[in-house]
Amino acid sequence: MPPKRLGLDASLAVDVGENKSYAEMTLCPVCQDFADTPRETDCSYRHMFCSTCISQVLNARGPCPVCRGNITKVSKLSIMNKNMFDMVKWKCLNHEKRCTWTGSKKELEAHLDNVCPEQEGECPHEGCTAKMRRALLSDHKAVCEHRLIPCDYCTQGIPAGAFDDHPTTCIGFPVECPKKCGVFVARSRVTHHLENDCGEGVTECPMLGCAARMKRKDVAHHVRSFTQHHGMVLSEEVKKLKKQVFHLSHTAVRDHDDCFSVMMTVPNYETTLQALVPGMSFCSEDFSFQGHSFNLILWPRGKGRDNRQAEKTELWLRASDGYEGVLKGVVSIDMVGRQHPATFSFQKHYGEAQPLGQDAHRRRPPNGLTPICQTVLETLRQNATFHNGTLKILLKLTAPALNQQPIVVGSRTCGGPIRRRGVPRPIGGGLVAGVNSAGLSLGTDGANPPAAAQAEAPAAAAAAAAAASASSSSSSSAASSVSLSRPSPY
Repeated sequence: MPPKRLGLDASLAVDVGENKSYAEMTLCPVCQDFADTPRETDCSYRHMFCSTCISQVLNARGPCPVCRGNITKVSKLSIMNKNMFDMVKWKCLNHEKRCTWTGSKKELEAHLDNVCPEQEGECPHEGCTAKMRRALLSDHKAVCEHRLIPCDYCTQGIPAGAFDDHPTTCIGFPVECPKKCGVFVARSRVTHHLENDCGEGVTECPMLGCAARMKRKDVAHHVRSFTQHHGMVLSEEVKKLKKQVFHLSHTAVRDHDDCFSVMMTVPNYETTLQALVPGMSFCSEDFSFQGHSFNLILWPRGKGRDNRQAEKTELWLRASDGYEGVLKGVVSIDMVGRQHPATFSFQKHYGEAQPLGQDAHRRRPPNGLTPICQTVLETLRQNATFHNGTLKILLKLTAPALNQQPIVVGSRTCGGPIRRRGVPRPIGGGLVAGVNSAGLSLGTDGANPPAAAQAEAPAAAAAAAAAASASSSSSSSAASSVSLSRPSPY
């Protein structure tokens, strides 16, 4: 802390020997007070001043205030002058009030702050403005109304003047239960007592399934009196819980299924459909699900195997690589004029006996081909209109998780004709058609194609070429091949 300016002068110096003359030398000639942090000048007489006073003179480039000599710098006191400052003795500022203390300037500051009985002081309690002699201050503090008294219940310090009224608001003061149960609780715990402990409070029977309500003090008697009833109710609740656990376990299994979405697009479908004959099909690119290869095959006018199947629009899912398991799926087809897409669900078993009409014990068909939507797809041929003439079939697959990520093995969204190996052979022979930027590409898949297909092939090619020419002025996506959009989980 910086030294205090006490307003000392020569009259306060102890008049013993040369002490008074030394005291006069410690007074600053400018402010006439004791020179705190004194400094010496380089004038001829080495006069001493307060550091604050002489700094102002030096900044103004003035002469020595005492001898008017030239000053170029100031410095700390010499050892001799410093000893002189420390040796000077001063009287207490309250010496006229019979305080006989004497000491150095530093000791005088401590005496006035803590010891002098004649020094006037303020009451230290917050809110009290009383001032008096230190000799009387100790007695005042003992009876001051602003002194803090600790409460035995809430442990807070309460001003003495408000202590008598404190029990009416004390949060820890014990009060009687409002329901007159005979218990006293702390004021802050009354609500908790009423909700959890009060014997007069109403509560439900703690036994699972029992909805009886009673006073809390009667719960024990109720439990003893209705043991048989509680046993029957508990049995029913256990049955309900078992059903819930069974449902949750199956839900948890379904939540960990592998899911996969893929879209097959056929540009210019409405125009191309007019040129197709039974036995012609659209094939998607291969895609991977659970580490196995799949693809979609669409027969718009049936597989052409016999007259019964000739006019049935069919969608098949081909699984290769020896896939075994249960596949669930949903097929969605978006059409103009329908508020929601046409949606069909299916569930197929691969690698095991599966019900297929009368051949209930037949294994999976050759090449893993399985029908997922057959006659229900007649909407694709009868009065069906598609956005921009493009058929889009969205397939969503679900199967029990195998803890492996699906890898895409083949995907093409646009470009030239599809040239894939392993295109599945239509059952009974026929033509496999793929749409490219030049129109309809026809290829024979089988040694003996049906006569109808041979007769209508030139017409189909011509119609497809016309469709491609009509669509060349539109967007590039309209000329894209039968394709598989990038798969995304759902």
